[in-house]
Amino acid sequence: MARIDYSFQGSARALHLDCRVKDFWEEKKKTFCFSEEIRVPWQFDYTLKTRVSVFPYPASLHPSQAQYALSKAETGLFQNIAFTLGHEMLALEICLCKPDGTINEDLPWYQTDNGKLCIAWEHFVQIYRSDLLVVFDPPPAGPPSVEREWSRRFFPGGLPSLGKRR
Repeated sequence: MARIDYSFQGSARALHLDCRVKDFWEEKKKTFCFSEEIRVPWQFDYTLKTRVSVFPYPASLHPSQAQYALSKAETGLFQNIAFTLGHEMLALEICLCKPDGTINEDLPWYQTDNGKLCIAWEHFVQIYRSDLLVVFDPPPAGPPSVEREWSRRFFPGGLPSLGKRR
């Protein structure tokens, strides 16, 4: 059973994430939380490095936060990302493109330190903070160039393996 299930809807325009928060609520170094990162293949050989996290707020290792317990499910739209935080799951719907195929400029776009485009989102529901980070990893640049070593091709005095000596 995966921690996060993903699917694309509408010709890969919208990314839908279903996160099993309650089943994978665990103790980390500083707090109890749900946190998972997955890589999702997308259009044009891009990869979406997606991390979803749910933390109690304020963060602590108090025993009362050892179990994920949301008193009331909440559904809404915040910064053009639809969310449903329920008793067991967090569902997110990110509309990456508009119906005409252009990029959705209304999302919370940022740039990482190494220049990659990303979406960074956080929202507070009751005593929990939900975080989403989607980094757009470009496709690889292509096959590495073949470099031949000069001394292997032109060994001074001939190649000893071929019986050629000076």
